[in-house]
Amino acid sequence: FLDATEYRKLLADNVKMPFIDEGYDTNWLDQISRAGLNINHNINMKGGSAKSNYIANVNYGNQEGVFLGSYTKELRVSFDVNHYMFDDKLKFNLNVVRGTQQSGGFDTNVYRQALIRNPTARPQDDNGDWTQTSRFQYSNPVASIYETERMNEADNTRLSAGLTLTLLPGWDTDLRLSSVKNSGLSGYYETKKHYSNTVQGKNGVASRSDSRSDLDILEFTSKYAKTFDKHNFSVLGGYSYQYNMSQGGYAYNYNFPTDAFSYNNLEEGQALLDGKAFMDSYKEDNKLIGFFGRGSYSF
Repeated sequence: FLDATEYRKLLADNVKMPFIDEGYDTNWLDQISRAGLNINHNINMKGGSAKSNYIANVNYGNQEGVFLGSYTKELRVSFDVNHYMFDDKLKFNLNVVRGTQQSGGFDTNVYRQALIRNPTARPQDDNGDWTQTSRFQYSNPVASIYETERMNEADNTRLSAGLTLTLLPGWDTDLRLSSVKNSGLSGYYETKKHYSNTVQGKNGVASRSDSRSDLDILEFTSKYAKTFDKHNFSVLGGYSYQYNMSQGGYAYNYNFPTDAFSYNNLEEGQALLDGKAFMDSYKEDNKLIGFFGRGSYSF
């Protein structure tokens, strides 16, 4: 990485360089970066008695990355409660965690372009247009940031509950239920002032993708243990059920009549009519069911 002064010195020393001196002084890394900022808020509550207790937590975080356009906003809520009933013979537990996240991605190629960009060039010309050339794999990193729209959203929910019943001394029966659900939505758009149009002629590029996954689990076990003098024995039996599902889709198109559509009207891209758009979707699921048992004896 060379700054403009170092680059001009090499040119003055007749070192063969890939670019001419365009007369400007640009720190391309400064153009695409900023000071990072991390803000976090947290509220925690807890309480209870001899029979019941709970913990509740709310957390919000807002992180701005060191590169322009990179950020993460996240809200997370959790709640956990325990309760004992019928002379402590029955115990109940519930745990819920809910989270939402928004983020703006960063293209690592932008960083690469900032490192190799001519430090004597400028980001924009006198008319306010981004400076671009037809050089292979060589684009204006500042334009790539400002002429790209990104949206990434994610939601996740985790719920688990349990019942433990002790009918007789040494006999415990457990029922466990859990469910984990995740979903995501992403959108991406390159405007008509992006390198993909001004050099490659794609006239606006857009894509969207979505995903979802579910995991549901049920487990039931019953165990009895007894000791007679020096003889110890125990038996255990149970049932397990698991269901897993994932699905998603992706669509890509370009050559749009206006930037106003962004990534929200993919069907308006001319590339779809030309047979050059792309779309894909999938769904898969599976079940796992099991019965199990165990016995042991020792003395």
